[in-house]
Amino acid sequence: MTSALVTAVQQSTMAVPSQPVSIIERMPTELRLQVYGYLLHHTYTTHTKEMLEKPDFERWTQPRCLVHRFHTQIFRVNKAIGYESFEFFHQANDFVVVSSNRGWFTSPAASTVMPIVSSPLIANLTRYQLKVHLDVDYAVSKENGGDLKFSAFAAAHLKLFTKALRRGMLFGYRTFGVKIHLDVRQLNLLKHFHRLHYFNAASISGVVDAASADGVKRTLESRPPIGHYVLKEVERLEKKAIALTETEGSNKDADSKLSTAQSLLLTMVGLDLPEHVLRREIGCNIVWNELKRLFLKLEITRTLVKVKLGDFGDALKRGNLTLNMLLLLPALADFPAELTARLYYHLALAHLGIAEVEASPPNRRRNLHLVHAFEYLVRGLEIAPNDLDIKGKLDALRRQSLPG
Repeated sequence: MTSALVTAVQQSTMAVPSQPVSIIERMPTELRLQVYGYLLHHTYTTHTKEMLEKPDFERWTQPRCLVHRFHTQIFRVNKAIGYESFEFFHQANDFVVVSSNRGWFTSPAASTVMPIVSSPLIANLTRYQLKVHLDVDYAVSKENGGDLKFSAFAAAHLKLFTKALRRGMLFGYRTFGVKIHLDVRQLNLLKHFHRLHYFNAASISGVVDAASADGVKRTLESRPPIGHYVLKEVERLEKKAIALTETEGSNKDADSKLSTAQSLLLTMVGLDLPEHVLRREIGCNIVWNELKRLFLKLEITRTLVKVKLGDFGDALKRGNLTLNMLLLLPALADFPAELTARLYYHLALAHLGIAEVEASPPNRRRNLHLVHAFEYLVRGLEIAPNDLDIKGKLDALRRQSLPG
């Protein structure tokens, strides 16, 4: 605990004289603050998964949300401990409060990754470092009457929130006319909003200078072409995934990033716009066939990741589906040959992985997978004669006694 926090808590308790009547009060201040930290600091509080308040027949369909389990019962021990622990709660935690007239942005069900503050505790958040208000024109209706809904989370997770909001604005929310207002009390939190766009209107108040506020406001209200963002994001995710495949034990993260990149491409295809409108909306000369090529390129990398994860069945399913598309769709005739060769190589690795699992007698299934692996390696070498990986694996396989 920092000395500033110790001083702040000590000053807060000077105005509440009382005789020490509990074990906690008889502790030294530094030790007492450690106890408060385990009970009230967002780093130490457990993240429990809670269901929304729904009827029993609906609860099983609702995703569980991550919630900070702050042990606020200590506020009620006595007046002195209550004041001191309540002061620690606000001094030690930097909170972000989100309000909106639409539950999209504040519903706990949406928070399956980022822990949030439980609803009963939000009323006690008298101090916060940032408040985000999102007003959706489409949301004002008889059903909700425009009533505000609130959510809160630790400022340490603000990046996760803005990342989700950025993608939401890109692919859906922007069509409803969303206005955003930021009440900033900690200036460094404003940096997380420099990559958000497509808001109908933006306003910023609090401890921020006019120049910084105008720059962020212009960014929030800008409407860059969709495709530039998507392609840049897909490229970034692909590079991270490929780097993770080279790191031991990181293939699950790589698979997750590739899946996200594919979802972004599918969402863009899901716009279902005519080609001339698509070109205008996307802002670059990318059309359906190019999107398919990008998707299949990611699928080839994902096949390798599945092999490294030992999920050989899924690798074969994905690889064969990709191979069928490459062979059957004339529009993909110009797909890079070296990538097709790598696909054959990945399929061969999947068959070899299954063959290793089937090593025990009877060996009929094992031999069948070895033959398939040999065939895929031969096809890959025909396309890319200089691929050293394929050559090495094929030579090693030839040295084995394969069935005729």
